Amino acid sequence: MTLRAKPGWRDFDFVPFTLHFQRSGPVTALAMVVRPGTFGA
Repeated sequence: MTLRAKPGWRDFDFVPFTLHFQRSGPVTALAMVVRPGTFGA
């Protein structure tokens, strides 16, 4: 998933996000901030 970085986000920061599914509860996880083109992003 690609998002616009929020102010203060830096490479390798971990940011929480929540996925909401139609037939099950929400799933919260951490994503690592990387620049486009690094680590296959």
